[in-house]
Amino acid sequence: MYFGNPAGYYALLGVLALIIIYLIRPRPKDMTLPSLMFFLKDTGLAKKKSFLEKLLRNLIFLLQLIAIAGLAFSIMQPSIKSSYDTTAENTVIVLDVSASMQADGRFSEAVNIAEDSLKGDVSIILAEETPLVVLDRGSRSKAKSLLDSVKAKDIGTNIGDAMLMAKDILNGQEGRVLVLSDFMQTQGPDPNVVRKILEAEKAVVDFVDVSGKPDKGNFGIIDLSIEKHNTLIYIKNYNKESRAITVSVINGNKEIKKMSKTFLADSVETINFETQPGITEIRIEDSDDLDADNKAYISAPDKIDISVLLITNNVNSFLKYALESSKDITLKIAEPPILPKTQDFDVVIMSNVDKSKLLTGTINEIKKNVESGKHFIVAAQDTMQQIDFLDTLPVYLMEKKEKENVKIYSYSDSDEDKYDFAGESSIDYGTTLKYFTATAKNGSVIYAMAGDSPIIASMKIGAGNVVYYGIFDDSSSFKASPSYPVFWNELINSLMNTDDISKFNYKTGKILSTNTQMDVKTPQGTIKANIIIMDKEGIYEVGSLKIAANLLNEKESDIYQATNIQTMKHDSYKAGKVQREKETNLEMYLLALVVLSLLAEMAYVKYIGDL
Repeated sequence: MYFGNPAGYYALLGVLALIIIYLIRPRPKDMTLPSLMFFLKDTGLAKKKSFLEKLLRNLIFLLQLIAIAGLAFSIMQPSIKSSYDTTAENTVIVLDVSASMQADGRFSEAVNIAEDSLKGDVSIILAEETPLVVLDRGSRSKAKSLLDSVKAKDIGTNIGDAMLMAKDILNGQEGRVLVLSDFMQTQGPDPNVVRKILEAEKAVVDFVDVSGKPDKGNFGIIDLSIEKHNTLIYIKNYNKESRAITVSVINGNKEIKKMSKTFLADSVETINFETQPGITEIRIEDSDDLDADNKAYISAPDKIDISVLLITNNVNSFLKYALESSKDITLKIAEPPILPKTQDFDVVIMSNVDKSKLLTGTINEIKKNVESGKHFIVAAQDTMQQIDFLDTLPVYLMEKKEKENVKIYSYSDSDEDKYDFAGESSIDYGTTLKYFTATAKNGSVIYAMAGDSPIIASMKIGAGNVVYYGIFDDSSSFKASPSYPVFWNELINSLMNTDDISKFNYKTGKILSTNTQMDVKTPQGTIKANIIIMDKEGIYEVGSLKIAANLLNEKESDIYQATNIQTMKHDSYKAGKVQREKETNLEMYLLALVVLSLLAEMAYVKYIGDL
């Protein structure tokens, strides 16, 4: 026992004073009354009564002694030290459910250790890319039930953030944070740093490595470059020796490609194939220690053929080649005055037109087609202001500027808001020596500027669109840029509102949301929800939309990588007691004893009638 205030020893003088008072107090004298003796018969009752009275008088003394002694000791601030198990009250399980945990029995081993380590209130956190708390201070039976139902997923891991969630659950209380993982950390804060934070708050942190030894090694699909017409597969051999790997590509029920290739040790190779509409599955036929990265899926919309009519009396070869290079476009070139029916084309482009050869009703016919859902692109030319476009242009043309080298910049580079129509924010438009100064009409959308003037803009007319392309190709550097054919392909596809293939393909971990709850077919079955976490590889059907989800995580597939995290091996780990000493202050307990003693004394005095 320890005393925080040794000066409190002087308070024990009160105990001595009480004893002295009891010793020097006057005692009652016994007197014999003969007249009473005549009536009383000695039966021994008087002696018993005398003994009881002495006992009761001593009881009052004892209560007073306890009260004074308790008060004196409380002034001395006594405390005692005792040992206890710091892990007995709380257990927080941080369970890695990432794809690499599917290798060599890691996940089942982690679950077994977790079930054998439950003490007190149990919390369970799944360490996935976005950590998830599935149990907060629940019972051991509830924890075991949840652990039996959890499965590893096809996603990366985030151990650091999961541990920070454990910190929030403990909220300064003591307990054990048991991290069960192979420690293939793919994102989030460093677990070593978070461990120190938890230990500073007196938590016991155990890192248990459940990884095993390599058997067949691993190779896997680590990335996909999916474009509308071509797909590139990236496959990595993680082994320390060369491996022959066979890959199959299946679209529907038809095998469209199969090839075997030798991969050097720790190398990445690529395989390409033509992107097919619908669902395509890619398979590595050879077996290894991790199946999750041996397959991938691609979802692609149906391909459409866009018919484009280029009306010109002087063919812009750069424009012609850009349009012909697109696999989405079927190009027809017509020279005024002889033109085919413009309503037979999805998009009409007018470039370098001789006004004298342009028939009067041509523009009017094109305008009607636009109002019914077709699209019209007007390229800048010197005589442009002499042509009556029937108020279809999205800009008001003013002065023509020449011999001024002006930078053309995406409107997203300015301070204005813009609607990203054709993804031109990634396109370098270069410079131009000639352009029209212009102002945008109300309702128009600007995509690029030259100085203070819109140089590429569009406007909706009826169900279609009219685009003003104000770059003079013969006076600008844009025509020679690799971005030039990309721009025209994206612009025309955007006008046709063709589906972006990237919106059909995501990495696992992506969260989909809908406005209302609906039936969603997932790789694990059909669920009714409005928020879907794509945590398993495969196809997710949301209404008529089919979305592919793939692991594609180079770090997660490296299942035997070395880690700098100090861990304990699973085969030797046991969640034993962790003894710590704590100091208990007895001051309040003593004061409570004082109060009880005084209350007991008052009750007794009341009982015998002295109060």
